[in-house]
Amino acid sequence: MPMRVLAVSFALVLVTSCGGGDPLTRIESTYNGMVDSICRSCPAAAGASTEAECRTMAAASNPFQGTQWDCQRNAYHMYPNELGPYYDCVSRAVSSYDGCMRNAVRTCPPASADVTACGDALNSAIRACPLPDSIAASQAVSMCFSHP
Repeated sequence: MPMRVLAVSFALVLVTSCGGGDPLTRIESTYNGMVDSICRSCPAAAGASTEAECRTMAAASNPFQGTQWDCQRNAYHMYPNELGPYYDCVSRAVSSYDGCMRNAVRTCPPASADVTACGDALNSAIRACPLPDSIAASQAVSMCFSHP
């Protein structure tokens, strides 16, 4: 269930590791690394019986694909200075979530309380991220969630 929790967590917040690139690329990379690790070590954590099934489920619920994520990426490219601090903070939150989930799946399947705690910590960390001061940048990101 962690993949579903991850997808739901990011859908409920402004979705919005280490490595180079812009923060959105780091977020995607962290998610992909987490999926790889969890699907390899504990596919049951995603409600799957095999690694392949886990990967298929993760791909289907990937919060970093589709029009909303593409819109956020475009907004970031238009306002990198204004949105950079926010998405850097989100990237750090996702990286912490990754570590939490990897620890949770050491027991396979993980206890649901552990998965819930990871999701709660992620949501709390993202809510604490500084929103941009720029009205234009904020509006550009808000537009990503105003259309179905």
